[in-house]
Amino acid sequence: MPTRRSLRSVLGRLSPRRPHPLGEGLWRGDFDRVDRASGRVLQVLGGRSAPVVVDRVTACRELVWRCCVAAQERAPDADREVPADDALAAAHRALSRTATAVAQAAQALVMTASDDMTASDDAASLRALDRAAASAAEAAAALGLPVDGVSPPGRS
Repeated sequence: MPTRRSLRSVLGRLSPRRPHPLGEGLWRGDFDRVDRASGRVLQVLGGRSAPVVVDRVTACRELVWRCCVAAQERAPDADREVPADDALAAAHRALSRTATAVAQAAQALVMTASDDMTASDDAASLRALDRAAASAAEAAAALGLPVDGVSPPGRS
C-alpha cells in the first residue's frame, strides 16, 4: 500500500502546476521575502490583540505585491539579476529594505512577547513597520505607482 507521502508526490506530478503570477525570478523573490516576514509577524502575535500592527503589516504586504506585479510586467525575468533600468533597480533595493524592516518588526515582537501588548511594548515593531512602509512607498514611487490612492507627481 502506498504511503501518504508517495501518493502526494504522484498526484503532484500528475496535476498541472499553475505558474506563479510573479514568475520565478527577482520580483517573486522580493515578494516572498516580505511575505515570509509578514507571516512571522502574524505568527508571533498569535492570539494577542494588536490590530494596529496587523493593519500596518497587511497594508505593507499589499503594497509590495502591487509593486512586484508592476515590476514583473515591466521586466519579466526568470533569473535573479537586478535589471539595468534605474527605476527597477531602485524598486528592488527599496523592496529589499522593506523585507528587512518587516523581519525586524517580527524580531521586536518576539523580544517583547507578552499576552497583553501595551503601546510601549510594540513601539519598536511599529517603528520597524514605519520604515517598511516608507521603503515600500519608495519602491512604488520608483515604479510610478500610486500610494494610498494618490498618484505620484507627473503621473495620471
